[in-house]
Order: sequence, then C-alpha cells, then structure tokens
Amino acid sequence: MPQLESVLLRHGQWLAQERSGRRADLRFQDLSGYALGGRSLARAALVGVRLAGCDLRGCDFSGADLFGADLTDTDLRGARLAEADLRGAALYGARLDQANLNAADLREGMLLMGGQPLANTGPEGRRIVMTGASLICAQMERTDLAGAALKRCNLSGANLRQAKLTGADLDAAVLRNADLSAADLTDASLRGADLTAASLVGARVAGADFAKAVLVGADLTECDLLEASTLGAVFSRLDAARQAPLQRALEAHRRWLDSDGRLGARAEMEGIDLAGCNLTGVNLSGAALSGAKLEEAILNDALLILADLSGANLRGAALRRARLTGANLTKADLRAADLTEARLDAASAPGASAGGSGLRTRLVAADLTGAVLYRAKLKGAEVTGWRTERALLSGAELDGPE
Repeated sequence: MPQLESVLLRHGQWLAQERSGRRADLRFQDLSGYALGGRSLARAALVGVRLAGCDLRGCDFSGADLFGADLTDTDLRGARLAEADLRGAALYGARLDQANLNAADLREGMLLMGGQPLANTGPEGRRIVMTGASLICAQMERTDLAGAALKRCNLSGANLRQAKLTGADLDAAVLRNADLSAADLTDASLRGADLTAASLVGARVAGADFAKAVLVGADLTECDLLEASTLGAVFSRLDAARQAPLQRALEAHRRWLDSDGRLGARAEMEGIDLAGCNLTGVNLSGAALSGAKLEEAILNDALLILADLSGANLRGAALRRARLTGANLTKADLRAADLTEARLDAASAPGASAGGSGLRTRLVAADLTGAVLYRAKLKGAEVTGWRTERALLSGAELDGPE
C-alpha cells in the first residue's frame, strides 16, 4: 500500500488532535508482511484488515477496531491492544508475549461480505502464544484457545465462559475471579495457577493438571475434580483455630446491624489478620477494620458500607461488586486489588432524611497502583492524593479531577 506512511502520519496527527489529522481507515486492506513495529494505530478502523506475517512488536492498537482481522503468524510481542475489538480475529500462530489485552474483546465474530459470511480461518496446528500477556477483564467467551501457550498470563476477571482450552498451557497463570463456566480444560496444564474465587461451574477438567494451584473460594459446582490432578492444590487458607472466633464475631455483628445496635456487638477488628480468607458476601457494614490485614482476601459481593478500612492492607484482594459506599479507605493499600463493578460512589446513608449531604467514600492517599476498577462506580468519592498508576479504569464512572 504505497500511501501507508501518509495514512500513519495523519493518524498520528489525529490522535494528537491536530487539524490536519485524520483517523486511519484501513478496513479490508492487505498489509501482509509489513513491518510496523512500534507504530501507533490506536482507535484505528481496521475491520477485516489482513496483517498476516507482520512484525507488529510494540505497536499500539489500543481501542482499535480489529473485528475479523487476519493476524495469522503476526509478531505482537509487547503490543498494546487494551480495549481493542478483536471479535472474530484470526490469531493462529500469533506471538502475543507480554502484550496488553486488558478489557479487549476476543469473542467469536463473523464478517459478512455482500450478505454472505466471510471465512477467516487459519492453518491447522498453529498455536497462539501469549506467554506473560496481560488479559485482565478480557472478553473471551467461546474463544478457541486449544493448545495455546498462556503460561504466566494475567487473566484476572477474564470472561472465558465456554472457551476451548483443551491442552492449553496455563502454568502459573493468574485467573483470579475469572469466569471459566462450561469451559473445556481437558488435558490443560494449570500447575501453580491462581484460581482464587474463579468460577469453574460445569467446566470439563478430565486430565487437567491443577498441581499446587490455588482454588480458594473457587466455585466448583458440577466440576468433577476427581478427573483431574490436584496434588498440592490449596482450597482454603483459614485454619480451624481462626474459623470459629470469626464466625462468632460475624454473627454478633449481623445481630447488631439487624437490631440497629440494640443486640449483638459491632465487629471491632482493628488490625485483624484475615489475609487470604474467603469472606464472599459478608456483611461488615459499619465494622471497625482499620489496619486490618486483608491481603488477597476474597470479599466479592461483600457489604462494607460505612466500614472503617483506613490503613488496611487489601493488596490483591477480590472486591468485585462489593458495596463500599461511605467506607473510609484513607491510606489503604489496594495495590492490584480487583474492584470490578464495586460501588465506591456517594449515596444517602441508610435511613437518612431526604436531601442529606450523603456518604462519600474516602480514598484519600489510598494506593490503587495496578488495581482493577473495571466498571466501578466512583462518582462523589474523595480521591485526593490517591495513586492509580497502571490501574485499569475502563468503564469506570469517575468525577473530573479535583
């Protein structure tokens, strides 16, 4: 394509919001064999583009429309594909080591040409290599990843429902909160993988290897692990000595909440060590948890309204869909925590009169480096001095800078 350099130049100007710029439109173009390493095609129109065999190392395809693109045998190592539309794209033989595909859409898709489906199939026997890639919250429902190299991938929160992962290498992969419902993991290797709070409902695991995998809080309904190897796998991190006192405290707190403080007792848990514990759906609204050690705890769907979590260690914690309205998270450590669809926005206090000032979640000086805030609600939260470097904020509802 003789004018490709001009298209790329004007696209760069468009990204920089210069008047002379124009968004790259390379739909259905054949760019096979081109070396585009390090170039930017962020948010470009690339539907049906043919990039087979291209050197695309370090390219920026963030937010690009690559629906039905042919990426067969491409070198995409270190490329940025966050929020890209890759539905129906052919990735046979592609190298995606260390690529960023956070919140990308890799679900099935079919191109139509003249009202007829356009086949986009790759050569048999080619495997997708994504070693060490970041696929946080990626949409991969029904994706064919049979035999794929996914070692050390970060698939936290990824949608892998009904995905074909037969014979895939997922050793040491991070699949915290991933949805693997009805996925086919036959003969897959997940040695040392982190499947904390993952859903494996109805997954097929015959011949799969879960040796030394972490399955704390995982939903294994209709998943027959007797057909798989689970030597050394971890299913719980809360020992019996801590289980009984914790349950008593939670029951007393529930009675305290239900009776408006007349019965039971408020949970006073400052500095408590609950690291790695499964607390899915727990109601600790109004609890005192300042300085608590909740590193990698599972708090999905938890109610933490008005809870005091100031200075708490929530590093790597699972807080998907948690209600944190009015909570105090001042100086909390939330590095790499998963707050997908969590409620941290301002709202009226329970029972408060209409027209009140409302509750504001305090994230003042909180550290959310590398945290996942995918579709989280944060409007009205106090965020002065918070840190969000490398955080995933796709779809998050935020106020403007204070």
